[in-house]
Amino acid sequence: MIKKIIVFTCVFLLSFMSSAFAHTHLKSSTPENGEVVTEQLQQVTLIFETKIEQGSTMTLQNTNGESIAINNITINNDQLTGELSSPLENGDYTLEWSIIGADGHPIDESISFTIDIPVENTGTQEQENGTVEETNVEEQEETVEETTTQTEENLAETENHTDHEVAEEPEEENSILMPFLIGALIGIVVVVLFFMIRRKK
Repeated sequence: MIKKIIVFTCVFLLSFMSSAFAHTHLKSSTPENGEVVTEQLQQVTLIFETKIEQGSTMTLQNTNGESIAINNITINNDQLTGELSSPLENGDYTLEWSIIGADGHPIDESISFTIDIPVENTGTQEQENGTVEETNVEEQEETVEETTTQTEENLAETENHTDHEVAEEPEEENSILMPFLIGALIGIVVVVLFFMIRRKK
């Protein structure tokens, strides 16, 4: 009787241990649990000890409990991968997953990581953007100056052309009056000669 109890207990313990070891656990991750990430994440990857089944998924939350969208979640043998839709701000995040292991048991676990991107990178980007804006302003100012210069030159040419036309008008009038003046002088000379001849007679 005692032998049967011992055998039954051993079989039960072996069955329990086999069931326990059959559960799928996390093998590695990117980012790792507790990691401080100093560069922008493009995607998150979870690698498990055994193959995981379809229906496995994961979610991401910040310290305020707000969900961060993860797109294109894919399952490839023992890997669960998702792409981040937008860059993560500096702060703490919790990545939770719900998978179906090789033994068919659902498993829910999570890891935490921190985003801590140096502010210098952001400052450099802002400085570059500021430089581009200043360059655009300078180009606009140069364009306005060129337009103003061209307008002034056009106005000067118009004024010179007008002055030239005004100066030509008196010359044209003089050329028209000259024949009349010469004719009048000839007439006066003829009349004077005529009277002088009559007086001599």
